[in-house]
Amino acid sequence: MAEAAKPLDTDTAGTLTPPKPKTAAPAAPAKPAADAGRPWPDKASMDPGVNAKPLPENRWSLLEHKDPGHWICLERGTPYEAVFEPSFWANIVMRAKLQPGQTVDVTNDEQSVFAVLKVLDCGRNWAVMGEFYFKSRDDMVKARPPLKSRPKHVIGWGGPVDKFRVIRESDNAVIKTGFDSEAAAQTFLTGYERQLGA
Repeated sequence: MAEAAKPLDTDTAGTLTPPKPKTAAPAAPAKPAADAGRPWPDKASMDPGVNAKPLPENRWSLLEHKDPGHWICLERGTPYEAVFEPSFWANIVMRAKLQPGQTVDVTNDEQSVFAVLKVLDCGRNWAVMGEFYFKSRDDMVKARPPLKSRPKHVIGWGGPVDKFRVIRESDNAVIKTGFDSEAAAQTFLTGYERQLGA
């Protein structure tokens, strides 16, 4: 049986016109420029049961429970490169309970070095460190000159361990360290020079 002819449409002027062909489905929108080069997720990549299973709970922890963080201050005159010698850590490994993956902040008495190390491996009296971050202060802050009190002695900053200290100017001998402020060091120095008859 022959297929029935499709009726013709009538426009507003009463003229018969053939039926309009069906339009194709709209094309998918183009990717935004910001996403150029980044693959869009498909159903497989979004399905946790395919290739992105949920992270097990035992692989999560508060950071301080896994990496408490350590801090060291290099003595004046100790080169920063010494931290990469495994034997440098002989006195620290057991006491600090260093473990691979932990971090160590490094500075020195001169406050000229700021670094973060990662423990790559360690044993009873040795540790291998990797440098995670390093910055020198020389290009950031002008060196602070020591604050002079009297001609025979000077008060200067000795780093976070020694803090403010009194130094004999003639031979750079350290007289006393550990003052929390310049004022405290000055008070000591006043009495000290009085005893010396200065």
